[in-house]
Amino acid sequence: MHTTTATYLHSHHSPNSQVARVTFQVEEIFKFAEWQFMMIEAQIGDKKIKKPYSIASTSLQMQESKQISFVIKKASEYGMSHYLTQDITPGDQLQIKGPVWHYTDSHAQPNYLFIATGSWLSPNVGLFQHLVYEHWSYNQIVNIFGEKTHADIVPEIEALFTQHGQKNITNFLHLSRETDLDYIKSTVVPWQGEGVPSGVGVWISWTRYLTWRIQSSLPVAIELLGIQTSCFICGLPAMVDDARHILQELWVESK
Repeated sequence: MHTTTATYLHSHHSPNSQVARVTFQVEEIFKFAEWQFMMIEAQIGDKKIKKPYSIASTSLQMQESKQISFVIKKASEYGMSHYLTQDITPGDQLQIKGPVWHYTDSHAQPNYLFIATGSWLSPNVGLFQHLVYEHWSYNQIVNIFGEKTHADIVPEIEALFTQHGQKNITNFLHLSRETDLDYIKSTVVPWQGEGVPSGVGVWISWTRYLTWRIQSSLPVAIELLGIQTSCFICGLPAMVDDARHILQELWVESK
C-alpha cells in the first residue's frame, strides 16, 4: 500500500463534459496491476473527501512517466466527482493511496471479454491498453460497453478501443438514450444474428435499461471467443450478476 501526492495534469472530456479521463503525475512511483483501484483524498471547500476510483492507465505508464489516470463521471453538482470532472485546475494536488484489491491477470487464457457500463469502464481501459498497446498477449478481444448517449463517451477512450488497427478486436456499443439521428445514421452497424460481426459493431437501443442489450451480445461474444475466456465485468451489481449467470449458462467457467 502506497500513499503519495498526485498533481493534476490534464483531462480528456466527453462532448457533454459529464465524463472525463483525468490524469495526474505522482510524486512517488509504485507498481500496480491493471484493474486495481486507488483511494483519492482531496480537500474540497471545508471538507476532506475520500473516494475509491478504478485506475484507467497502465503500470508501465506509471514507471515511464509517473502518470496515473482515472475515468470519472459527474454524479452530482457537488462532491468529489464534480470537483474532478468540472473544477479541478492544473497544479491542484491531492493524495492517492493504494493500490487496493489483490488482483493479477495470469494471462492463462488468450481470449478476453470486457463488459462495462458508464464510468465502470475505467478498469477495462487500463487492462485493454496494457494488452493491446503494451503486452500483445491476446488472441481475440470482445468489448461490450453500454452508455446513455454517444456524447457521454470520451473521444480519446473511443479511439483507444476502435483505432488500434487490429482485426481480432470486436466492439459492441449499446446506447440507451441516444437522440442524435445524424450520429445514428452515420455509424449504426446492427448485428442481425447471422454470423459473427467484425470490426466495430454499434447497436443503438432506446430502452432505459442496458442489461438486456448487453445480455443479447453475450452469445455472439462467446461464439467468437470460445468458453476458455477471461471475462472482466464491471458495473452495477444487478448487471454483473445477470451477465455472470448468462456466461455460466454458456459454459464459461466462473472463478
